[in-house]
Amino acid sequence: MSQRVAFMIGVMVLMVALGGCQKRLAAEQQELAPEMGADDPGLEDPGESHRDSKVDRTIKCFNGAMRINKAAQHYFGRLAGGLPRPGKVPSVVGVPPATTLQLCQEAKADLTPPMAEIDRIMPRYVELVASLIRRLEQMDKYYKEKGYRGDGFRQGKQMHESFKSEQEEFQKLHDQLASAIDAVADKRDDEAIHKESKTRRLRYYSLVFLRDAKLLSREITRDKPDVPTITTMRLRVADSHKDLSTRAMSHPDEVDKAFMFAMYMGRADTFVQTVRNVDPTKLVDQDLDDMLNKYNAMIDASNLVRWKP
Repeated sequence: MSQRVAFMIGVMVLMVALGGCQKRLAAEQQELAPEMGADDPGLEDPGESHRDSKVDRTIKCFNGAMRINKAAQHYFGRLAGGLPRPGKVPSVVGVPPATTLQLCQEAKADLTPPMAEIDRIMPRYVELVASLIRRLEQMDKYYKEKGYRGDGFRQGKQMHESFKSEQEEFQKLHDQLASAIDAVADKRDDEAIHKESKTRRLRYYSLVFLRDAKLLSREITRDKPDVPTITTMRLRVADSHKDLSTRAMSHPDEVDKAFMFAMYMGRADTFVQTVRNVDPTKLVDQDLDDMLNKYNAMIDASNLVRWKP
């Protein structure tokens, strides 16, 4: 099983990546951005704002570039492990739009604040995004125009080898970038939770629950999920969801100050119920898709919550 989810961040979209129905738990929650000073810009630390902006740009690039892997999955799947040849004529589906490269170029250009691992990866990553999109466009034209009929697949085989080599390099960097974004986002989560722990109001319980839900989703979508770890994390999610629900019911005044909280809480309830219905010893793609869709719907709703002092 090879699935990873792309956590919703603004316009974040789920894209299928190479390797089965893989989805990436990419970098994570925008739920912190609306919460941290959304109603009082004066409360927002400029350093945090620059960091979040850079991470958000990188995530948008990452999610757009996932389309390369989706196109590669379709292309290679048509070839059944071989080269283009009579009887195995591939097709190209889902060439990323020009905006994908633009997003990645903007992310690469954003060097403030410095983030060593992301800054190391981005230059070559963006080069490969540009090259792979160009190769997909060339292959798409070649096969649509049936150019292989005139050259016996000669050009098709050359493009195949170049595309395969670059796509394999890209996939490695893609995974490295995902891990780098995860690390930055996890740190952002921890800082926000620590800040809210001083008062332990509704927002604090929301952040803890969202962190636990994220970590559970990340674990079950690993290439080789660990069942004991998943079992422990499911209990943590259930506990933090219970704490959030209890706080909301016992402090309606805090709920009233959180605009759009009711929709978010409803989707949180749905996500937790879906988690309860998933057997970690028998994870199948349909169950994972259901849980991840519910997770992302919840994150969408959490992004709309506006917290007032």
